[in-house]
Amino acid sequence: MVLARVGPLTINCGTADTFTDAMTDAILAISVELLAAIPEGMSVGLLAWTTASPNSRQRARLSQGPMMRRVKFAGMVSHSTTVRGAVTALNWIATESFASRFFAPREIEKAITWFAKHIELAPTAASECIAACMKQVTSAHQ
Repeated sequence: MVLARVGPLTINCGTADTFTDAMTDAILAISVELLAAIPEGMSVGLLAWTTASPNSRQRARLSQGPMMRRVKFAGMVSHSTTVRGAVTALNWIATESFASRFFAPREIEKAITWFAKHIELAPTAASECIAACMKQVTSAHQ
């Protein structure tokens, strides 16, 4: 798993088959460091590109962490059309204080464009960071 930041966008990339407690701990620990670099009051985005999902206990821990208290926009990259459809349906009833959207892996530029409409984001830098994260993750699993 690789965690990175471009401006107010935090990026989480991973290809693990299972989302572990250690991954949850790592996200919670680095969240404090990443958020410290983002001015208070600035909208924060989170892009997760993972093949594994946290279980209910891990989701509860993550939702109470410092990152989720500040994230206003979340995007998930997933190969699963079922997962993307479910999140779309949930967004129909979501509150205005939080927006999320799922994207297919081939739609990463679309995801960056979506984030750039909501947060102060340099699209080229975000694209380069995501590519570097995914390269790092895939080379670690070869």
